[in-house]
Amino acid sequence: MELGAIVCSPQHPHCSQCPVQSLCRAHQRVERERLPSSQSLPGSPDVEECAPNTGQCQLCAPPTEPWDQTLGVANFPRKASRKPPREECSATCVLEQPRAPGGARILLVQRPNSGLLAGLWEFPSVTVDPSGQHQRKALLQELQNWAGPLPATHLHHLGQVVHTFSHIKLTYQVYGLALEGQAPVTVTAPGARWLTREEFHTAAVSTAMKKVFRVYEGQQSGTCKSSKRSQVSTPSSRKKPSPGQQVLDRFFRPHIPTDAPRPNSAAQ
Repeated sequence: MELGAIVCSPQHPHCSQCPVQSLCRAHQRVERERLPSSQSLPGSPDVEECAPNTGQCQLCAPPTEPWDQTLGVANFPRKASRKPPREECSATCVLEQPRAPGGARILLVQRPNSGLLAGLWEFPSVTVDPSGQHQRKALLQELQNWAGPLPATHLHHLGQVVHTFSHIKLTYQVYGLALEGQAPVTVTAPGARWLTREEFHTAAVSTAMKKVFRVYEGQQSGTCKSSKRSQVSTPSSRKKPSPGQQVLDRFFRPHIPTDAPRPNSAAQ
């Protein structure tokens, strides 16, 4: 890292100070092109010896990436083409106890200590088929493994969240389930915790889970806003205009003279 930051920088490489100059393929090519075409760089391998077993010369740039004379040694290293991330689908559920002792609480479970997002906390999730078959059933079974029997009819699909990791494009199908009429769940399995919303924001959760929770919160706030709109649109809930507003309404109301002829009578 120090060599790349101080000596072999991408914009201004200091080849004369490089301790591995004799091993640098880019420097060898630059020096070779400076010599007349009839000469060869001392110590450089013959073209027959470049890649005896692979069939591809390791000193030449790939055909798809021609050598740029203006870049010199900065032609290397060549970035390998990145494979597109594989796509996966997961169903996850925000399970909440709105009337739990001490305030509303949501269920979080801990991921394994190895693999993707090791040791972080997340909402109960299952890997599902992108087609969506048996998605709800598999997720409900996962929830019951952590919290016991639950009402399947209260499991609502809220939307989806797409989060891209370095090698995985993961689509979360977001569900919500609120235990309104049930007795509070006090016993939890090992690896699970019931947290308040404030505790969730300070817990060790991934960015993807924060996106999932925003979908859940947005659905709840959207429901409250729609109910408020319906109340405003109800005629009985409209307030009577103030006296001042009534005066303004009469002032700007178009005045029609009483003796003005009607359109029908004028036509006759």
